[in-house]
Amino acid sequence: MRSWYRTADRNVPFRGSAWFLGVVLLSGALLLTLRVVRADTGAAQEATGFFARVTAGEASVASVLAPVAIEAAGAVSHTVYLPLMFGLQAPLPFGVQVNHIEPRTTVGAASAGADWVRVRLFWDAIEPTNTTPENYRWSPGLEQELASYAANHVRVVLTIMGNPDWAATYPAGPIDKVDIGELVQFMQAVVDRYGAPPYNVKHWEMYNEPDNADPNRAKMGWWGYFGDNPQAYVDLLEAVYQPVKAVDAGAQVVFGGMSYDNWEPNGPFVRTFLDDVLAIMQANSRYPFDVMNFHYYPIFASNWSAYGIDIIGKTNFIRDKMIAYGTDKPLICTETSMWSNCLDEDLEVVCGSDEKQSRYVVQVNTRSQAAGLDFTIWFMLYDSADLATKYGLLDEAYAPKPSHQAYLTLGEQLLQTHYSRTLDAGETGSDQIEAYEFLQRDGIHRVVVAWSNDDLDYTMRLPGASLVKVGKYGDEAIIYDGDDGQADGYVTVNIGPSPVYLRLDQ
Repeated sequence: MRSWYRTADRNVPFRGSAWFLGVVLLSGALLLTLRVVRADTGAAQEATGFFARVTAGEASVASVLAPVAIEAAGAVSHTVYLPLMFGLQAPLPFGVQVNHIEPRTTVGAASAGADWVRVRLFWDAIEPTNTTPENYRWSPGLEQELASYAANHVRVVLTIMGNPDWAATYPAGPIDKVDIGELVQFMQAVVDRYGAPPYNVKHWEMYNEPDNADPNRAKMGWWGYFGDNPQAYVDLLEAVYQPVKAVDAGAQVVFGGMSYDNWEPNGPFVRTFLDDVLAIMQANSRYPFDVMNFHYYPIFASNWSAYGIDIIGKTNFIRDKMIAYGTDKPLICTETSMWSNCLDEDLEVVCGSDEKQSRYVVQVNTRSQAAGLDFTIWFMLYDSADLATKYGLLDEAYAPKPSHQAYLTLGEQLLQTHYSRTLDAGETGSDQIEAYEFLQRDGIHRVVVAWSNDDLDYTMRLPGASLVKVGKYGDEAIIYDGDDGQADGYVTVNIGPSPVYLRLDQ
């Protein structure tokens, strides 16, 4: 739903990219010996997942790829996490949107702790004139970026965009100038090339926000243009689905991330688009996509509050919608965010801050897991001068914002866990406390993520002899049974509006 911006390079090479890929791969190999150290116990645990903990002074290429030198120099100001080259059991369900093709984006995504990235793929950059795959203009820059993501176990969602003007009237609309077989040929070629090593792309998203019906937005290229033509979108999915599978049986055809908010007449999106598409598919007895996909921004929370809080409500609604039309596909969200700047001090809903953004990093990703989403993409990795709203975890100079540290802590605290359940008011002590339990795969420990929703502080009591309380930026404190003056088998902990992680034994 946010205004994407087109960079000048698009799918073009970046300078020094071969050197950068080599450094990334070498750095990954060197990181095999790193261990994660729990400061509260002093115990060292072998790193078997995505993160290894190092310290760095800046989120730059130099600081991320040379952590030892920077620590020796004493330039330690925050913590970053780098991906390891082994032992990844399952991807964390957290990702980021990146648009630029340059070394900083690959390093930035990895150092933010993202296990997924959403990247744009422009058809017209690869096939600017109608030709055949052997004459395509493949981009070395894009390919080295994709290879470096794969080498670092970062999964990629490639969003198809940029219909060439010889094929379509709109950059992300129906193929209306040539036979749709031209798109099929392109899709088979890119899946054949990028679905295999060293790229290993498996998720192919068919355009962005196809429920748009505004031709002016459609001309810009960042929005689809199927809102008033759902049959054309079904036809497009029908055309590419089996040919893509024929090339790579493991490929996942992803429904274009729908806005499914900001509807006409005040907005550009068609409310009935999803119903219309699913009704056509139900009538055909075919659902030519593997993953349903939508976008969520909390400014539209009131549209979904009847079905659950925040992103949970929208997820529930769309899942129930699919079931009503005869299918139950996995769900993802490829855009969600909160900005860090205040657009209007007199209107709270659009007045963001670093604190609000950092809280929401934890809240929306935790809720996403409670909602049963396979993964969620944060929009974006970095701020853009082209956007008034500052969504990034990094600023325009790629320096980390507070939300970046919150994102790192989120990944570290929920590494090798799975969502278990939502705690009720009887367990939290107040209906203003929102709390979710995650179980670690070792079967011994659990993590409760909690915060209050009314900006007040509350007391929460949990059974046990002690727990470790971790703040959203990673600060830790150990709390014992009896710290509140009574040793009764419960630990008493204060819960406020800033999310915390409570680490407990089972």
